[in-house]
Amino acid sequence: MPRTVLPAKQRRRMIMDVAYELFTTKGYQNTTIEDILRGADIAKGTLYHHFRSKEQVLEGIIDRTVQQITERARLAAASASEPRRGAVGRHRQRTSGQRTRRHGRAVPRPLGIQSLT
Repeated sequence: MPRTVLPAKQRRRMIMDVAYELFTTKGYQNTTIEDILRGADIAKGTLYHHFRSKEQVLEGIIDRTVQQITERARLAAASASEPRRGAVGRHRQRTSGQRTRRHGRAVPRPLGIQSLT
């Protein structure tokens, strides 16, 4: 079988993708290095060129996941400063200025209902 040459970053990502699938289906303890080698279709030397151990593969997966979560949180925080666009935002937009008093506090009036007073 011919050897497939990939850039180091891409190879490392591929190994972590295969390991992630195996860890989530078989469990970390039940997944062997041999399982990862077969799934990634690589030689043992290739895996050990990128990772010292199965534990380091797991650490790489965790680091990648933390980076993804951090990026999503950053994007969510950035979009929170923008005007709301969901159902809540539309409701607030439609009901702004349409307030009535009920039990001493202002509450939004449903659309389409005219004031009875």
